[in-house]
Amino acid sequence: MLISEVRSKIKIVNPIENGSRFTSRKRALQFVQAGRAIFVAENQIRFLENEPRNRAAATRAATLYVLNNRMLTKKELRNIPVINPSKAYR
Repeated sequence: MLISEVRSKIKIVNPIENGSRFTSRKRALQFVQAGRAIFVAENQIRFLENEPRNRAAATRAATLYVLNNRMLTKKELRNIPVINPSKAYR
């Protein structure tokens, strides 16, 4: 008899800036039980934007860009929404 494998990786639909897009099932359950996130599918969670701890984490992540005194890498530039990306790389 085969037992279906429970996914240990949970996708984060709206990760906080600079954060991972995946987490463990145990950590996802902790976020949900603490009221910081909800399950939107069996293996996906979404952080609640109105939750104070999530807003504080997003603010901390945003200040790191302000404190950096260097050029952004191409990987970091991909996360910044622009209307005409071809002009941003010139």
